[in-house]
Amino acid sequence: MSADKRKHGSLDSFVTITKKALMTHSSSEQVELDSSEIVSIEVTHPADTEAEEPENNSSSNLNQNLVIIDSHPDTHQNDIGFHLSLHTSITDETKYELLTKPFRPDKKYTFPNQEGKNGTIRRFMPTWLVQHSFLSYSPYYEGAFCSACSLFSSLASNQSTSIFISYPCSRFHHLKHFTTHIKIHLNSESHKLATTRATSFIRTFENPSSGIDYQLDRNRIEMIEKNKSILLSIIKVVIACARQNIALRGHRGEDITSIREHIDAIGMPSGSNYISLLKQRIDAGDQLLQSHLAKGPLDGTTDSSNIEQLCLLIRYVDSHTNEIHEDFLGFVPTTSSTGEAIAEHILSCLKRFKLSLANCIGQAYDGAPCMSGIFKGCQAFIKRFCPDAEYMHCSSHALNLALIDSTSSSFIRNTFGIIKSVINFFSDSPKRTNALKYEIERPDNDYLILTKKKRLVSLCETRWVERNVAIETFLELYIPISNTLDVLRIEGDSSSQQLYHPVNSFETIVCTCITSFLLSEITPLSRLLQTSTIDFGVAHQHVLSLLKTFDIRQTNASDYFKNIVFEQAIEVAKELFVQPEVPRSYQRRNGQSILDPEEFYRDHVFLPFLIELKANVDKRLSVFSHTRIQLLTQVRPECITAAACSTTELYKKLKQEFSERLPQPLQLFGEVERWKIECIDLMKKPNGYNLWMSDLLTKCNPVFYPNIHFLLVFLATLPVTTSSAERAFSSLKRIKTYCRSTMVEDRLNGLAVAFIHKNVEINPHKILDLFVQRNQRRFDFGL
Repeated sequence: MSADKRKHGSLDSFVTITKKALMTHSSSEQVELDSSEIVSIEVTHPADTEAEEPENNSSSNLNQNLVIIDSHPDTHQNDIGFHLSLHTSITDETKYELLTKPFRPDKKYTFPNQEGKNGTIRRFMPTWLVQHSFLSYSPYYEGAFCSACSLFSSLASNQSTSIFISYPCSRFHHLKHFTTHIKIHLNSESHKLATTRATSFIRTFENPSSGIDYQLDRNRIEMIEKNKSILLSIIKVVIACARQNIALRGHRGEDITSIREHIDAIGMPSGSNYISLLKQRIDAGDQLLQSHLAKGPLDGTTDSSNIEQLCLLIRYVDSHTNEIHEDFLGFVPTTSSTGEAIAEHILSCLKRFKLSLANCIGQAYDGAPCMSGIFKGCQAFIKRFCPDAEYMHCSSHALNLALIDSTSSSFIRNTFGIIKSVINFFSDSPKRTNALKYEIERPDNDYLILTKKKRLVSLCETRWVERNVAIETFLELYIPISNTLDVLRIEGDSSSQQLYHPVNSFETIVCTCITSFLLSEITPLSRLLQTSTIDFGVAHQHVLSLLKTFDIRQTNASDYFKNIVFEQAIEVAKELFVQPEVPRSYQRRNGQSILDPEEFYRDHVFLPFLIELKANVDKRLSVFSHTRIQLLTQVRPECITAAACSTTELYKKLKQEFSERLPQPLQLFGEVERWKIECIDLMKKPNGYNLWMSDLLTKCNPVFYPNIHFLLVFLATLPVTTSSAERAFSSLKRIKTYCRSTMVEDRLNGLAVAFIHKNVEINPHKILDLFVQRNQRRFDFGL
């Protein structure tokens, strides 16, 4: 560049001397002016530039004293002047880039000329950047900044010299006396402090573990992990107690002082089951839990008892696995036994669990008047809100009632009374129980060939179908029972004397055989009805099969009674030296001295009991004749393939009953026809008859048979029995014992769900999160 060009291309084109702002206050908006306008308007005496320049400017006046040159817009990312002009907080990543990778002009870079008042020309020397590595050149302002001081100037203790900090080294005066300015800056305390800060920042950024913040965070993280580990240990102990129905408390209380005294001694007695299990964990090596219990608090809570409970379960079909589920929801406390009050409890509980009443299609209870009443019963009030929720009397309870109604015969009642008295006679005394066990295990008899049982089973007072197990056991141990009573009678036991003669009568022997063989026909059905995955279709088929078996027994009564029942009675009587005979009371009452015992017991005991049992089972299990159940059962393969099943009639009935619920009612007729063909092929396969509903739903593709699949799901959802609720009540008796009678409802339901649904995974980490989020905790868990 020539001297003339240097003279005319002076500082006029780059720098102003007034306090006018050529840039808006917004960091993103810049005023674009032509360089000639800048000269004509702003520059009047360029030679007086040095005199007008203030010695100490703050960074807030940076935009008022500098003109933006921005000769290289592509360098904004590493241009320290550009980032300072934004007046926004600079991120740590950007600071690190500006400190380690600042903009460095190459050899081809053209630095602008600065003209003094006597025409002397100065320009920025590239060697200065090499000599002073802390300097960063900014094309945005065409000047140099001290990187450390510009980024950390707020931490500097002295800013009397603002060059290199508030504004760049770019003017003639700065360039002329650069050596003086750089020495002053190097010796300033602000620069030394900023350099220290910058060096520490770079080291911390490159290695975060060396930073103080990181050290504090790491200590906090370690404390959080320690607190979580302690709480997880305690939660796992609580879950184990809930799964195994172990009370948290024991037979006595235990304060924190006694716990801390014996926390290291695993063999020391502990009144609390919960504390004992914690000691087991400590003995297994849980040092964190040990240190926590040595200085941490413990607490417990109690509440009221004597509350009448309702057990609420729901039955549904899992759309993913096609499996039927009966899930326990909880126990609902109630103070009234009226149907309306119970219905209100049920509806409020369904609302609390956010279960839609529109999806409720059935309700099953045990048959109590307050539940089954057609006007004031619970089911009547439920139907007002759920019209499709048809009431189903529990099939297991109905079968039990059928057996209770079938004991009108005096022979059967007397037999049950004798069996119950003998069982109570042995169970009330350990001496008698041991005597019976010794008689069974004697090496010189053959009782072990007949059975492996060594003790009698009590007669169930409520579930009559379970009495067959007790009667079968009594029949199998009949001979050792008689022999034991004889031994005790000889030893002078008066009670055994009273029981010995009834047991050794042929009437008791043959009636025991009759009840055992007939009730054994009902036991499989009873156990099947207690299955949670059974549906009305399969249950109805087994009920029909039982009634058919009773018909066959009645038709072939002579052969069956003679060859099966009476022959077993003769074998037992022969071992006991008892002669088959008709009861003497009957002979005296009817004036007949000679009667055939087989004919008598067949006509007067076996057949009446069989006929009455059959009639009561058919009557009590009338729930299977419900219109909706009969209609849905027709969709099953064994029914739809029957010759009496008309596809057209089945379509009309299904459309009339379920038209509002079917997903695609217009396709129903075609689906019924295709499904019938599918079922014909299905019945030809092995085990194609009486398929369980889960297997049937798997074979019924919901894409090809959407309506049929819906109907099968509807049938599978209808409740057959309330056995799951009865099992939940049995769990309630084991959970809420006498020693735990003050348990509150929330804890009772929580323990019941954990104890009943043992297959459901309980995540201790989720419990920890819920526990921490519920209230403010003294320990830090990082949440």
